[in-house]
Amino acid sequence: MGRRAMDSKEAKFLINRYSPVPTTEDEKAIEAIEGLVSHAKAVNQPIQAFLHEVARIIYRVFEFKEIAIGIKEKDDSYRYVAMMGFRDEAESARKRIVYTGADMADTKTWPGTRISKITVIHFFEDGAFKEGEKETYNRPSMMGMTRSSPEIMMEGDYIEVSIQGPSNELVGWMELSNTRDGKFPSRSSIKWLELTSVIIATFLKSKELRKERSATDRAARIKA
Repeated sequence: MGRRAMDSKEAKFLINRYSPVPTTEDEKAIEAIEGLVSHAKAVNQPIQAFLHEVARIIYRVFEFKEIAIGIKEKDDSYRYVAMMGFRDEAESARKRIVYTGADMADTKTWPGTRISKITVIHFFEDGAFKEGEKETYNRPSMMGMTRSSPEIMMEGDYIEVSIQGPSNELVGWMELSNTRDGKFPSRSSIKWLELTSVIIATFLKSKELRKERSATDRAARIKA
């Protein structure tokens, strides 16, 4: 069979159509997710460094200007480990917070509207924070303003996306707030963020398995 020249009309048309340069918001998201998966495959990638990269990608590609990611620690507590877009005082306040498993399941103290299996929207009108948590917000003085439209995202609103392990246990969470246009995000953004949570969960599990394997190998060498 003959080969079409690279400078043929057909070749130029298809090269242009399939250009690697993203042309839509979804294509930008796909490219970002591909990059995230590449980072997740790095064998020696520290957990905190990986989560900081996740926060950076979300900030760059999606609507959110404030991103916080927390994980379950060895002592079964839950802490924020990666943040982006917060003023120094708000970030420091989040670093001081330690949640228990009971806290993470407490829907009375932190009420919200569930929009999917792993995503909940918290509205500031519902008082979805504990005493002292107002310090974690960038603009606490703006909390309590009147919402002019249901699509408007206010200070104190945030979207929580759970990060679940193999048995649907909670291994972490993402909090996303303060969109660039001041409105709640698109449906597709929520879906991409839920996919991101699955990638994070897979990464965390792979780190756990590598650590267990390393410990087993070390024990075997000592025994030998």
